[in-house]
Amino acid sequence: MELRINTRGINTTVVFSGPTVLIGPNGSGKSTIMKMLYNAVALANGLKYEVPRNSYIEDVNENGLAVIEAKNGRALIEVKTPYITRKAEVERVGEGVTELLPLFATPVVATLDMVPVDVDGNVTYVPPIEALAMSPELAERVESAASAILEKVERLRISKNGTIAVKVEGKWVPFDELSSGYRKAIERIIVFEAAELMRESGRFAVSLVEDFDESLYYDVAVAIVDYISKLKHLAVVEARNLIVVRAAMSRGLTVYYVKNGEATRIDKERLRDTKLFEAEYRALEIANQA
Repeated sequence: MELRINTRGINTTVVFSGPTVLIGPNGSGKSTIMKMLYNAVALANGLKYEVPRNSYIEDVNENGLAVIEAKNGRALIEVKTPYITRKAEVERVGEGVTELLPLFATPVVATLDMVPVDVDGNVTYVPPIEALAMSPELAERVESAASAILEKVERLRISKNGTIAVKVEGKWVPFDELSSGYRKAIERIIVFEAAELMRESGRFAVSLVEDFDESLYYDVAVAIVDYISKLKHLAVVEARNLIVVRAAMSRGLTVYYVKNGEATRIDKERLRDTKLFEAEYRALEIANQA
């Protein structure tokens, strides 16, 4: 998938060919790239979309919302939005959107706010924790992945009223009382597994996780990166820690460095040669020598 972005301050192209990590300084455009990718799928799926701040219009289709085209067997998605900062409701209309749907089957997107759940053949969107109570299959998959990634986690239990408990080192703990690191890790696993489940049902699925490594223990974050590398849907995360970025590179994930509205694909050598995250890179080298 190719996402061509043209908003105020950002004019760049990002090619998503598999699990992808976005890194870069604050205000560089990472979140805008993720919002625009979300908008592209949301527009095609009749979902709500959020217009990035300070976006503007150049050439648009008659709806004034987006241009989505299918060319040469892949999707070329160009999203352009009017200068507004509110949330809007859009319907599944427009020739570009109609062309996109057959190519991707039924596109769905999973985020930390909402994940897709199949209920009697219809996709509905609910908060991640609610999704576990609605889908026993998703709950089972999340339990399996969480117990493999998180050393102390053994089981998940969902009560009849939908509350979640996690068995940690032989003791059942309410989800809300888990440590922040474990709670955030499980929330992220729910997002990825929900999207993966949708992909297996024949849909084009995208998972988007901003601040992926926020509050995660480094070893947990690296373990989740390893897990992401094996997923089949398009997973895109925003990371800040260089240890996580290095883990992503070593596992074959695509990494883009975003700065001043331009996205540049990088590898380990480019990370060193262009002095990106120079202080962090030196600290990592010192740590490796210890």
